Amino acid sequence: MNTNRQLIEQFLQFINTGDAAIGKPIISDDVIFYAPTSPEPMKGFEGYMGVLAMMRGAMPDIKWKIEETISEGDKILVRYTMTGTQTQPLKRP
Repeated sequence: MNTNRQLIEQFLQFINTGDAAIGKPIISDDVIFYAPTSPEPMKGFEGYMGVLAMMRGAMPDIKWKIEETISEGDKILVRYTMTGTQTQPLKRP
């Protein structure tokens, strides 16, 4: 398995469990996330934890599943499905 695919598998495990110890090593401090519930972009690992908290707060049973990956060089494309039961509105992290 190539490194990109291994990182995607680790990322999937992170978002499906919300385990910060899994996600911290793979989320860059420089990454920026835009969410419709936040007027300002969220940054770095803490920003992504906010996105996950928002998603899990609205859909406690949320799960992501990889359907397909395409990898070339240092790039990877991932097609996934997300399922969950929305029990609360999406709220700002």
